[in-house]
Amino acid sequence: SKAIGSLGGFVAGPGPLIDAVRNTGRAYIYTTAPPPALCAAALAALEIIRTEPQRRQRLLRLADDMRRHLGVAGLQTGRSQSQIIPVILGDAARALSVSQRLLDAGFLVPAIRPPTVPRGSSRLRISLSAGHNVDQVMRFVETLKRAVADQSE
Repeated sequence: SKAIGSLGGFVAGPGPLIDAVRNTGRAYIYTTAPPPALCAAALAALEIIRTEPQRRQRLLRLADDMRRHLGVAGLQTGRSQSQIIPVILGDAARALSVSQRLLDAGFLVPAIRPPTVPRGSSRLRISLSAGHNVDQVMRFVETLKRAVADQSE
């Protein structure tokens, strides 16, 4: 669901696997099918992924650059190797505060905190897309550095 920018996910595979998920997957049993518009969006995204691999390659380079800049700034990004980059801040209140500062500056970066992650490992979840550019990434990194520094004072 995150990789193709749509809502929810799906299972693809042989018929017996699909039947097993349908009949035994607790979360799936009480779920209805996704709306046709979401299915169409997912299919369109899969076609773009198939026919335009340069978008993914550029996105991964952009994410690598962001991780490098965040690391130089002393921020922890864990073991991320995708376009979804955590910035581990530790304290839940700190993560919420930095997230709000980023939102005030025009960046929607949610704070992820317990029970989603272990206590003491609250973080921001940065989600880059192929639509982002280097200037936006650098402006974001500078804004994040200031927001984190202000929380440390």
